[in-house]
Amino acid sequence: MNDEADDAPTLEPLADGTGHRVRVRFGKQRRRFRIPTIDPDLATARAKVLIELGAQLGDVPPELARDLLEKAGAADGPELKRIKGVVEKLAGGAVKVRRKVENPQTLWTVQELGEAWTGGTLAKEYPDQIRRSERDDEIRLARHVYPVVGAVRVRDLTVEECETVMRSLAPTLAVNTRHNVGLTLGRILTLAVYPLKIIAASPFPKGLLPSAGKGKGKALADYRPADDALLLACAAVPLHYRMLWGFIAREGMRSSEAIQLRWGDVDLKDGSVVLDENKSDDPRSWPLDAGVVRALKAFKPEKAEPRDLIFVEENGGEHNRHALAKTLREHLRAAGLEDGPRAKLFEHSKTRLQVRAHDLRAGFVTTALANGRTETLGRRPDRAQVALDDQAVHAPGPHGRGSEAWRLETARRRARPKTAQGVERAFLACFSNLELATRHSADLVDARGACILFKLQESHHRKAKPHLYRFALLPTAELLLVAFESCS
Repeated sequence: MNDEADDAPTLEPLADGTGHRVRVRFGKQRRRFRIPTIDPDLATARAKVLIELGAQLGDVPPELARDLLEKAGAADGPELKRIKGVVEKLAGGAVKVRRKVENPQTLWTVQELGEAWTGGTLAKEYPDQIRRSERDDEIRLARHVYPVVGAVRVRDLTVEECETVMRSLAPTLAVNTRHNVGLTLGRILTLAVYPLKIIAASPFPKGLLPSAGKGKGKALADYRPADDALLLACAAVPLHYRMLWGFIAREGMRSSEAIQLRWGDVDLKDGSVVLDENKSDDPRSWPLDAGVVRALKAFKPEKAEPRDLIFVEENGGEHNRHALAKTLREHLRAAGLEDGPRAKLFEHSKTRLQVRAHDLRAGFVTTALANGRTETLGRRPDRAQVALDDQAVHAPGPHGRGSEAWRLETARRRARPKTAQGVERAFLACFSNLELATRHSADLVDARGACILFKLQESHHRKAKPHLYRFALLPTAELLLVAFESCS
């Protein structure tokens, strides 16, 4: 501090006329402190004292220095003398101050915050406030967020930097992908506000989030019975993969659930499976298909432990969920489906998605509905959950119970699930009589009656939109067991 500042500190009168204030530097901070006297001479003398004390408190923790200066500005003679003594001891090192330990989370970068969330650390520390993230969140952050702002401290992140992240997204990305990247970035910044309390407000404004895509969406691949038969009979496809594909198509598990299934989760004696951990956090169990049970019994290693995964890579390692779709397409190509009428499975465009592992699950839903099982419908058709409510078929006849006409009528009566969404859906019965099939459906796709599309009306956001939904009845033959025997 120069001599001029020491001799004549700049006083500012308080607006309420009760005193003055003076700006004091201590360490790297500067702050105004109140001097409760209206006498300019007394205020000037006290201001000089505060400036001297501030110079001595340069190496003292800012919170302690600020507290001492505030008290010194309003202290009387004895109290001011005591404060000066404390400051001298602090400045001379006679008294050591234990600095307050800063919460290490306040020093986190965006990448450190994201990894703590996707790695499950935050979910363990705050189980009531934070749910575990999905693998997709980790991929979005790694691909689109970390390269741009990953090294920036969360508390230093600005709106402009969030805008830079969104502008850096490739124009070729689908609108829903850009929307989900924004959602994920906004989510971790919301966690930084609470419960982590790193920042007071999120720098990601709602208006920065791109609108989700609207409309009919993309057409999905229809995985048909003939496709399933060719795939499971193809010796070029490793057996452990054929078991996985056949299991998903017949039990309707999500691929992520199937590859995490362990031998302890299935009871091959009673023919049942228990799925406690799943995407919807809804533990459930159900009886397995009889053919699946026999195939799993033949497939199970002699020394298999309850904790061992059922479906593993050829080297015994765990499957990569995000590589399953690509692997399935490779195996379908090996089965000869890329050439010919089923080449549509591999078409990928602005209006169509190529076949995915999830389409096997959709085939299971189709099969269950076609066989008279009930449905618990989610917000999206591809998230339908099927309850195993088998119907007994008695005395089939041309028009009686058990006939194709009876099955179609039963399906139609069930085509209005009692759900809040009010989705109307037509269900397919498998026809052996082509003439009967054409009378009930205007959209016959397969002349053999294996796959028929019905026009649907889905009530969504008060707007009825026409949709097409595929239904294909899988063969009744136990192809899983056939697949095993072909390689044994």
